[in-house]
Parts: sequence; C-alpha cells; structure tokens
Amino acid sequence: MKITLSKKFEEMIYTKYHEMKSSGITEDFISNTILGKIKIFINTKPENCLLSLKFENDNIYIGSL
Repeated sequence: MKITLSKKFEEMIYTKYHEMKSSGITEDFISNTILGKIKIFINTKPENCLLSLKFENDNIYIGSL
C-alpha cells in the first residue's frame, strides 16, 4: 500500500517539526484549526499512530494519545 501526502500537509509537518526542534519540545498539535487534536511527536510513538516519517535523524509520528 502506498500513502500519498498532499504538499500542504507535508509543509505543515515540516514547518511544525522545525518549530518544535528549535523550541526543544517533542509533542505538539500540528494545527488546532485545521486538524483538531492530531499531534506531531518526535521520537515518541503515540498510542494511536496514523503515520510515521523520518526527518533528518528523527522519527516523526502523527497521531493522538
């Protein structure tokens, strides 16, 4: 199975990832107004994982607790 992400969603994840890295946090909402309670996690897999990606040297997980 192949999953295709929209360019806008990829950009949201990439932007949020870099904001989180610069702030030193590992868990945050991607966008409350667009995606509600869905979060991005850096190197910590959530209970309900929708998607996993690799950015730089980190494992990125999209999901919720």
